[in-house]
Amino acid sequence: MPQDIPIFHSISVPPSLKQIAYGAIKDSVIANKLRQKAVYSEQAIARELGISKTPVREALISLASKGFVTILPRKGFKVNSLTEQHIREIFQFRRALERAVVLHITPTVSEQSIHAIEAINHEAAATRDQKAFIKLDRQFHRSLSSHTDNRYITDSLENLWDLCEWVATVVYQLKGRPFEAVQEHKAITEKIKAHDAEGAAAAMEQHLQITEKRFLSHLASEHGEL
Repeated sequence: MPQDIPIFHSISVPPSLKQIAYGAIKDSVIANKLRQKAVYSEQAIARELGISKTPVREALISLASKGFVTILPRKGFKVNSLTEQHIREIFQFRRALERAVVLHITPTVSEQSIHAIEAINHEAAATRDQKAFIKLDRQFHRSLSSHTDNRYITDSLENLWDLCEWVATVVYQLKGRPFEAVQEHKAITEKIKAHDAEGAAAAMEQHLQITEKRFLSHLASEHGEL
């Protein structure tokens, strides 16, 4: 007689060395631990992380494709900066995609899903930790897009989230912005709850426009333009 099979917990797949290198370099760029304009070698980064050059090189290729770094053949790489053009292009794309998201999901999204989205925003409102807030902010927008069941939209947004984290890290530090963002998220969810698709799209567009404007104002002030 066959014996009962024990109940196993699912095993999460550990990150690859490329993923570890990608995350470490990305976080260092966002935290300004890697200086802009300085040239860094793959070998030095690999030595610092205690891994071989190959996963570091693979991570840098991915980071370069997203605009975090520029690879300098036979020299290494340098860290990019977020320019006005970068920000305008990021938010132009986000507004188009996230407006499409709320227009699509608002007529049919379930009450249970709305409660889950609201819970994310409530948690963001309660935290005073920068990393936790940025993670929850990303989770809020991700949750909305996941309800489209459209992999082209979700994949396009996935390619943006790391850059948006870079933007969010700067914007979070601007006075009053976390509170404003929570209120803007609330306005979006209220329109979704009322099944007002156009209202939700307008609220989303306004939220992203405000974020873009706050970042560009900060950028201008850093360059002495204000």
